[in-house]
Amino acid sequence: MDKHLTLLCHQFPKTQFLSINAEKAPFFVQRLGVRSLPTLCFFIDGVMKDKQLGFDGLSGDEFLTYELAARMNQAGVIDNPK
Repeated sequence: MDKHLTLLCHQFPKTQFLSINAEKAPFFVQRLGVRSLPTLCFFIDGVMKDKQLGFDGLSGDEFLTYELAARMNQAGVIDNPK
């Protein structure tokens, strides 16, 4: 997941990408309701709009970066992926 997010953060510089270590941030894990890893939380203006739980909806753990970009577009956090 990290490699895909690294590629996407360069493609979409207007979108802010943040990462936390779940073991070192139990407050955020509990507050965001994280139950499985990886979990992506999509925020717009400080309000969580959607979550990507694990690899659901992607083609497994060897998914393509474009699939994640499409998912982020669906959540409304990036413009149409190219």
